[in-house]
Amino acid sequence: MPMNKDDTSSNVFTKLHFDFDNLPQLSSPRQQLNLHAVGIGLIQLPDDEGYTFTHSHAEQEEVYIVVSGQGEILIDGELVQIERGDLVRVSPQARRALKAAKQTALFVICVGGVHQAFRKILIPAT
Repeated sequence: MPMNKDDTSSNVFTKLHFDFDNLPQLSSPRQQLNLHAVGIGLIQLPDDEGYTFTHSHAEQEEVYIVVSGQGEILIDGELVQIERGDLVRVSPQARRALKAAKQTALFVICVGGVHQAFRKILIPAT
């Protein structure tokens, strides 16, 4: 759960603070951040745990950002080794799941969005 939330009355931004050292296995701050076109998940897996949530999407492409630890991501039956600093893009229809390595916990931030969210380009005012 967030430790702190600041939300401006004009809804220009939303700020949350999480204690990354004490996260549950999955935190989804999408609603708390008032996101409309982006999904986000904070995934904290203890040593040798995971694969409990194999899933795919109809439209949402996802990027998994490995913040700490090592493990693997199962993508359509293929095991891909991951470690701190890796970013892995997964197409919407591919089935995927994460698992931490036997000797280390795994902390991953997953972000996703649908292509339609990026069709409009905002041109800065001059």
